[in-house]
Amino acid sequence: MRTETVSDEVFFDKLRHCIAGEHIVIDHDGTHYPARIQYVTGTGVKVIPESLLDGSHGEPGDLNGVMESFAYVVELEKDGVLYRRER
Repeated sequence: MRTETVSDEVFFDKLRHCIAGEHIVIDHDGTHYPARIQYVTGTGVKVIPESLLDGSHGEPGDLNGVMESFAYVVELEKDGVLYRRER
């Protein structure tokens, strides 16, 4: 997988075109956690932290996700590319 560092404008545009299940990394004050996208809005994403998915054997829709602003998303895996926001 190749890695690209992109501007916020490009990164947020790629986020807006994501589908459910794509992998992202959230950063809250230096604490990172991986998550899977449930759905995308104009300014944020609803995600399920991967720690909640570990060992989950329920039906689709059993886990409630959390809304995160685009500002907290620092990495996105899409189409074989790992996109990182410029810092």
